[in-house]
Amino acid sequence: MKKQKLLAIFLIIAILFATLSVVVACNPKDGTLPDGSNCTHVDQNNDGMCDDCHVSVLVDFDFFAINDLHGMYVTGDSQTGVEGLTTYLLNAQANGNAFVLSSGDMWQGSTESNNTKGKLATEWMNHVGCVSMTLGNHEFDWGTDYIKSNAQLASFPFLAINVYERTSDERVSYCQSSIMLEKAGVKIGVIGAIGDCYSSISASMCEDVYFKVGDELTALVKAESTKLREQGANYIIYSLHDGNAGSNSKLETLYDSEFTWYDTSLSKDGYIDLVFEAHTHSSYTIQDRYGVKHVQAGGYNKGISKADVSINIANGNSTTDVSYLKNSVYSSSTESDIIDTLVTKYQDEIGNPDEVIGYNAQYRKSKALADTMAMLYYEKGVEAWGNDYDVVLGGGFIKTRTPHNLQKGNVTMRQIQTLFPFDNSFMLCSIKGQDLLNRFFNSNHQDYHIYYGTYGAQIKSQLSNGIGLNDTYYVAVDSYSADYAPNKLTLVKNLGSDIFSRDLLVEYIKEGGFAS
Repeated sequence: MKKQKLLAIFLIIAILFATLSVVVACNPKDGTLPDGSNCTHVDQNNDGMCDDCHVSVLVDFDFFAINDLHGMYVTGDSQTGVEGLTTYLLNAQANGNAFVLSSGDMWQGSTESNNTKGKLATEWMNHVGCVSMTLGNHEFDWGTDYIKSNAQLASFPFLAINVYERTSDERVSYCQSSIMLEKAGVKIGVIGAIGDCYSSISASMCEDVYFKVGDELTALVKAESTKLREQGANYIIYSLHDGNAGSNSKLETLYDSEFTWYDTSLSKDGYIDLVFEAHTHSSYTIQDRYGVKHVQAGGYNKGISKADVSINIANGNSTTDVSYLKNSVYSSSTESDIIDTLVTKYQDEIGNPDEVIGYNAQYRKSKALADTMAMLYYEKGVEAWGNDYDVVLGGGFIKTRTPHNLQKGNVTMRQIQTLFPFDNSFMLCSIKGQDLLNRFFNSNHQDYHIYYGTYGAQIKSQLSNGIGLNDTYYVAVDSYSADYAPNKLTLVKNLGSDIFSRDLLVEYIKEGGFAS
């Protein structure tokens, strides 16, 4: 009896030892067993372990997505830079399963990035190991030549599946439609596209390209996803420079009709598994009714998006958890000196953005600043062209950017360039009376600001009474308002491509315009 018990115990130990040997010896990447045969991993109960060899069949990834940073790289009085974010992202990648990507609008918005035309920003993305950057609308603010030169500087590809050359009708050569990432035999495809953001770009800056949007974009993404699947992609990420207008604090499920920026057939038919979004500066986590998660982390370095993805190589199933990390999560990380290094490298181009240019005697809100700009447009228009043209008004679409308002105290060039970052030139345009009345005098758009004198008041009265609706008039505007097709403006005179509309405000402050 004792011998039988001992024999039974021995058999159990032998079986356990044999099983343990298989577990240890089995290669989870290719399923090769010690005798050279293959273990075809099976996980019918979806517990993350192979039913036969009992090794883990899960491969985990951490994805971090940056969107709409808008040049906020240097820490200043009104902004938090990326010194802490740099260390956070580098530490996150130390385990080998994390990837960093961008969903666009990384260059324009600050003195350091604007004056280097995106070079400082691009070199920072090189440093933190970005695997791709989807073009945003503001990447076009200086024209496509700067996109091309930054693409040469970048150690990662620019993505834009739907940006096409007007002349050749071919996708632009300086961008790819997708990339493929790989870890432990698992392949992740990343497709990049810009949404229907053409109206958010000064048209003269992208005359050589156009965007395929709507059904055309959907068809492009479906074809690219199919190609990536055929190349072995287990999971597809869509990096889209477009997004939802609303924010939330917890995961919400939206109906198909609420996805005005995204075609949910991409989720329904299995083309896309995860969407990183941008453009609207909203902070949210969303799920469509097909289970695909969408995430955006605001703008101006308020946060970054994160997705924890686990892929089961035995049955192809995956799980995705999304979140957006607030700036406070990473800004406290040990600061990196990469930004100081880059600022020193490009010092001649950057200049001294913190030089005081004047004094602001009172707190000024966004509307007051925009109204002042409209007044300066009018006065500069009269000064430059008033001897030859009757200037009716100055203004147009004028909108401040974050932080939107100007604090009381000394004013620096950095503050003005952050409030009005666009390199919009100043020009005189002609317009028909009916359009002048509808687009300017009677505009109810909150971001249209105009200023006029006695002559402008007379013209407004006449047009309101139906007089002169077909006559031609003259207005002083910036290049963005001039380029916006619905305004129906025709260029007459340009003050010069190196004089920007914000320069008018800088001179006004220098002359004491805000001193009282």
